[in-house]
Amino acid sequence: MTEGEWLSSTNPQPMLDYLSGRSGERELRQFAAACCSRIWHLLPEDGLDFRQVFDLRQQLARDVPFDANRSRLYLPAAAATAAFAAAAMEHAGAEAQAFAAHSVYAASSMTGAGYADEEAVIWSVAADAAAADEATTLNVEREAQADLVRRILGKTTRSWHAIVHDRNNSEQRRRLLNSFAATAILGTR
Repeated sequence: MTEGEWLSSTNPQPMLDYLSGRSGERELRQFAAACCSRIWHLLPEDGLDFRQVFDLRQQLARDVPFDANRSRLYLPAAAATAAFAAAAMEHAGAEAQAFAAHSVYAASSMTGAGYADEEAVIWSVAADAAAADEATTLNVEREAQADLVRRILGKTTRSWHAIVHDRNNSEQRRRLLNSFAATAILGTR
């Protein structure tokens, strides 16, 4: 993927494919959490278990130690989370709720909350996400997710790259990273 393709992409899936082997567990979990935050309002209201699963997922994401064997599974789980979230935003009623619920559970597979971190479960979630991808025909949510990938997982500009890697400019670096994290969580620009 060229820099131009990266900057102009409106679909997170090829971007995530490009990041295979280049992205960290933490960033993939942050991306999945941001996707879930964008569709939270679509979950069934009586589904308090979703809040518990999501809260546990966030807690475990902070505390879970690095596991190289498990980290290779996080990319398809993050992609599945995005696919289900995009389908949820495009549908209404029970279909939207079902896709939103699948998004939360796909994200939870990245930490051991909800689904186990077993390889078979994660690949099953990823396979189910193919149907969600097919059910998504509009690009509105996909464009927002592509922006999230750029903000959370990628270095979108040379100035951002320079600031992040300039150890002598720690205050500007801290402000920029906090800005990106807030933007990803709140879904604003």
